[in-house]
Amino acid sequence: MAQEESSAAFATLAEELEIQEALMASTITSQMAKSASPSSPPSRSSCEICRERRENDQMFKIESCIHSFCSDCINKHVATKIQGGIITPVTCPGPDCKSVLKFDACKSVLSKNVLELWEKALSQELIDASQGIYCPFKDCSAKLVYENDGEDVLSESECPYCHRLFCAHCYVPWHPGREELMMRELVKKKQLRKCPNCKYHIERTGGCLHMTCL
Repeated sequence: MAQEESSAAFATLAEELEIQEALMASTITSQMAKSASPSSPPSRSSCEICRERRENDQMFKIESCIHSFCSDCINKHVATKIQGGIITPVTCPGPDCKSVLKFDACKSVLSKNVLELWEKALSQELIDASQGIYCPFKDCSAKLVYENDGEDVLSESECPYCHRLFCAHCYVPWHPGREELMMRELVKKKQLRKCPNCKYHIERTGGCLHMTCL
């Protein structure tokens, strides 16, 4: 009888040991699988402006810095900058960050309205740049509006900021002997010729080629 009880206890102990070994083997296998496979990145992250957690496909990360923002906040930031007259560069909204937001890089997160607003502003900036000139004096360099009156003759202009004179034709400080330069331009434009007798410039408006000096 005692022998039967001993055999039963031994069988129970053996069964428990088998279960523990199986559990240990399962735990080791699971740990090995976890260590072998790379951990998956979190699917959500926080916007640095509104602090809301968004899905990664709703976030925008600037290439040249470490900041990331949700698409809603980036749309508001870009629209505010452009409406405030800041077209280039539009910088990262991060504190003291000078990284530049590039138009092409932002296309995927900006709304159609903001994209059109930015495109229109960039186009207008190109037009303004082609029509604008700058004061040639380095200590001023103010941006001026170019008004072409259709004449190619050298003209004297004054910077409204530093009140110094410059040549509106070649955008340099006003030339010494400016009257002579203006006359040269006029001679070239009108194809004037000098009278061989009195040396005055003359213009042929009609008739024969013979001219008589009076």
